[in-house]
Amino acid sequence: MKKKLQHICFVLLVTSTSAYGGSCWDAKPDFDSCKLKAEQGDPDAQMLLGLVFKTERIPQDYQEDIKWYKKAAEQGLPNAQLLLGILYKNRGGVTRNYNYAINWWKKAAEQGVTQAQNNLGWMYEHGQGVQLNFEEAAKWYKKSADQGNTSAQYNLGTMYDKGQGVPQNYVIAYMFYNLAALSGNEQAKTSKDLISRKMTPLQKKEAVNITTHKIKNNQ
Repeated sequence: MKKKLQHICFVLLVTSTSAYGGSCWDAKPDFDSCKLKAEQGDPDAQMLLGLVFKTERIPQDYQEDIKWYKKAAEQGLPNAQLLLGILYKNRGGVTRNYNYAINWWKKAAEQGVTQAQNNLGWMYEHGQGVQLNFEEAAKWYKKSADQGNTSAQYNLGTMYDKGQGVPQNYVIAYMFYNLAALSGNEQAKTSKDLISRKMTPLQKKEAVNITTHKIKNNQ
C-alpha cells in the first residue's frame, strides 16, 4: 500500500506542477519559496508542499503533509481532495475515517476526477462508510468508466456481469471488460474470457462491434 500511495503522489505531483511552476520539486527544490507561496494561500503550492513532506526529500512529517493537503483541498483543489480521501481510507498518517474519505472523494468526483469517482463506486459497492448501494456504485463507476478509467471499466463490467445495480447484460459487461483489457487490465482479460463462455457467437460479435464503435467515437 505504501508503494501504491507513493505512486499516486507522484502522478498527482506531475499533474499539479502543470499549474504551478514546480520549484518545489526541482533538482534542488526551492523549499522556502514553495512554503511562502503555500502560506500566502496558493492551493497548488500547498499541494506540492504536502507532497514534499511526504517524500524522502526531507524527513517525513505526516502532520505537515496532511495539514497542507487539507488547506489545498478546502480551497477546492481536486487532486488534494482525492489524495486526502485516500489517506483517510488507508490510514496514511491519520486515523482511518471512511466518512471523511467519502466526503473528500465526492468533492473531487463532482469536479470530474475519475479516480475519485471509481473510489466512490467501490465504497458503495462494498458498503464501506456508506450503506451498500449497487445502483449508486454503478452510477459512479460509469462516470469514471466513460472518462477511460480502466479500473472503473472493469468494475462496471462486473456489475453488468452479475446484474448488480444495473440489468444483467453480458454484451455490455463484455464491452467494458474488453475496453479495460485493451488498456492492459489483467483482471479484465480474465473476466472477458470467462464471460465469453456464457455468450452466444452473435452476442460476442455484438459486444466486439460496440467496443469498436465506442473506441472509434471516443465515447
